[in-house]
Amino acid sequence: MRSLRILLDKEVGAEQRRLLLRAKDFECKKVIPPDIQLAVDLLRTEAATGSH
Repeated sequence: MRSLRILLDKEVGAEQRRLLLRAKDFECKKVIPPDIQLAVDLLRTEAATGSH
């Protein structure tokens, strides 16, 4: 999952990634492409389960 975080950082930037992870789902869907949304969802799941 670390590679996903790095990929997102390259795609949208670290600060934007942090904002996306905190944003509500409906807010994200308005501003980011589906592939980025998928990566955000996976990172949220990782954070929620505590797996690395």
